[in-house]
Amino acid sequence: MQKFYVESIKDLIMYRDTFEKEYLFQGKIPHALFLYGQSAFLINLYIDKILLQLQCKQDEKWSIYFDEYDIKNIVEIFNTPSLFAPRNIVLLKMAKKISKKDMNIIFERLEGKKNNYFILAFYHADNRQSWEYSNDCKEIEACFKKRGVSVRFFAPSPYECIALLKERAIALHLDISEHYLAEIIKMQNGDLMLIESDLHKLCLLGRKIEHSDIKNLIYGVASWEAEDICKSLFLKNEWIPMLENMLNMGVTGREIINSMESFFMKLFLIFSYSKVYGTVNFVEILGYKPPLNITKNYVQWSSTLKEEQYRQIFEILQSCFLNLLLAGVNQERELYSCLMKLKAIFR
Repeated sequence: MQKFYVESIKDLIMYRDTFEKEYLFQGKIPHALFLYGQSAFLINLYIDKILLQLQCKQDEKWSIYFDEYDIKNIVEIFNTPSLFAPRNIVLLKMAKKISKKDMNIIFERLEGKKNNYFILAFYHADNRQSWEYSNDCKEIEACFKKRGVSVRFFAPSPYECIALLKERAIALHLDISEHYLAEIIKMQNGDLMLIESDLHKLCLLGRKIEHSDIKNLIYGVASWEAEDICKSLFLKNEWIPMLENMLNMGVTGREIINSMESFFMKLFLIFSYSKVYGTVNFVEILGYKPPLNITKNYVQWSSTLKEEQYRQIFEILQSCFLNLLLAGVNQERELYSCLMKLKAIFR
């Protein structure tokens, strides 16, 4: 049977510039696409570009995210013609590898059906080592070989970051100068997923962005590294190097505790909202919706803790903050003591 869904496919892994020239800009979107790499931001950006090029309508698109994955659902989508949509475009976002058996089933459903599209976006999970992610990507690439197109995304250069964020700002109708974009990139250590979330927050102002807005609404890398310490408690990872790095950067103990308290307060608000309403609405809880991989982690971590554990965490953080206000206190020792107490809660 003719495998029409890959036209003039080359037996190689593409990078984004090649994909743009040979497929995206030509309006020739392959019926099977595998998107992966170091930049979750670019993966998401090119999903939007692909769907735009396909002129994808809402009733044609089937979005399946992470734990929602079930091969039976995808088979049913591809096997069942719709009375209302001429095409079935399946977008699957995953952080776990799909089995070779499942991949073969999906490709069988694509064969000979011009109206079926399959886009697999594969992300690097926080709890996976780089070599594990790399090995998983290679196995998936092998499944796509001669049957689809694999596109690998590298972390963009500083110059590319500015260009990409200008593009996003225009799309969001956000009036912000290139200088301020560069400042946010520096503050957030080039984390484009985090910066995009910041741009969405700034959009809520509904006016031209001023320097005071960035100062008041954007939390810098120090805050983000403090969140990484909090995440390490959930993941049972080492936190000492992160703490030492922050102290060496000149971040004060009070700033670290404030950032950690802010992180756990976010989780507590999500926990409380979910308990009351049985669902989670990030716009109502935080005032904006973070990227999908972040919201997934927030929901998971918030439900890991019980109400009593939240109370203990806030008491420990507040006690540490008050101790840090005392004259002559050993800042490093106080922070280590605080984190050891927090660590005991997560056992």
